[in-house]
Amino acid sequence: EILTVKSLQKLDITVHVYPNPTLDVFHIQFHEMPEKRIQVSLLNAKGQILKQQDFAANYLEMNINTLPSGIYILNLKATDSQAQNSYKIIKK
Repeated sequence: EILTVKSLQKLDITVHVYPNPTLDVFHIQFHEMPEKRIQVSLLNAKGQILKQQDFAANYLEMNINTLPSGIYILNLKATDSQAQNSYKIIKK
C-alpha cells in the first residue's frame, strides 16, 4: 500500500502576527487587504479548535487571556480554497 501526502498550498499574502509571545492579546496584520475571506482558527496542541472566525479585513485582534499558558497554532485559511498558513503562538 502506497500512501501519499499532498503539499499544502500557501496563502499568497504577507502576514505579521505580534506580539509573540503574548500575555493576553495578539494582533494579525495583513500587509494588504486579503482578496478573499480568511478563516482564522486557534488550535491547541491536540488540534482542537478553541477560537474561530471569518474576516475580510487587513487587521484582527484576538484575545486569549482566558487560555492557559502554552503553545497554540494559529491557522489562516482562505474560505474558498485549500490555501492556508499556520503560525505558532506562545501564550505566557
